[in-house]
Amino acid sequence: MNDTSNNETETEKKAKQLRTIRKVWVILIPIFTIVILINLYNWSQGKGNLSGTFSPLGMIFVGLASLVEKRNKTLSYALLAVGIIFALTGLVLVILNFRN
Repeated sequence: MNDTSNNETETEKKAKQLRTIRKVWVILIPIFTIVILINLYNWSQGKGNLSGTFSPLGMIFVGLASLVEKRNKTLSYALLAVGIIFALTGLVLVILNFRN
């Protein structure tokens, strides 16, 4: 009987953590969107390049994967894969631009 109570408290803790993570991503996704829009504006004014938009775009996809994880695992994995690809591409481009 103790195991059942222990499992319920662990399940409740995990559910609370997932709700907290979702709340954090709901705040972070608009922030990353603002960063992308600022980069696009600077690029349109001729002040920068688009390599700085890949990492925030990847983080948006990672956040979306976190938001839909409970409802649709396949979609969550697809969004996570796309997010990781964008984030790593952005990091590589930033490193390459830093070296030049």
